Amino acid sequence: MDTVNKIQFEKPDIHELNRAYTVADLHFHTHYSDGVNSVHDIARQAEALGIGIAITDHNDIQGAVEIDKCKRILSIPGIEITSREGSHLLVYFYDVPSLKAFYREDLKPYMGNGVMSSTLLEMEDIIRRARRFKTVIMFPHPYCAAYTGVCNLQFTWPTGSRSSMPGILTSGTCNARCSDSTSARASWAAATAIRCPIWAVP
Repeated sequence: MDTVNKIQFEKPDIHELNRAYTVADLHFHTHYSDGVNSVHDIARQAEALGIGIAITDHNDIQGAVEIDKCKRILSIPGIEITSREGSHLLVYFYDVPSLKAFYREDLKPYMGNGVMSSTLLEMEDIIRRARRFKTVIMFPHPYCAAYTGVCNLQFTWPTGSRSSMPGILTSGTCNARCSDSTSARASWAAATAIRCPIWAVP
């Protein structure tokens, strides 16, 4: 791949990528939130492709816990959380027990009325709570025109707090609900930040 052209808006050659990289889909939803696939079907497809998977359902961990039992594939425990402001945050854990503890102690008591509802926790509070565990935190679809991204007109950071959040990446750079220009903007930001290729599969 051309090192200057880091973003590819085309279907990648998974087998070629697997020779040089560990390939994983880091943002996948199941029927436990707003997806349509069962964990069994997702695991079967990931295994067929030879890729890892992170099930990151909205405000729910059932799928992430379930796929961890499938030892034939790499799975990364995660969750997509909707903050009180309506913006989304992805949190990945190094192990399922930590994900379960976070969900039980730091998220479940603050859940909204449904799995797709906002939690009662503000973005900063979610980040603070997640950082008590060994985690990787990402902002999904940051430039999404809808309220779910953190780079939109509806979401404002409290004074001075944005600079106090180093080490948070962007992900989910291509999203069916986002325009091509916002997807390209997010993909370029992600590719530049992590200095590796990004494949944006439409």
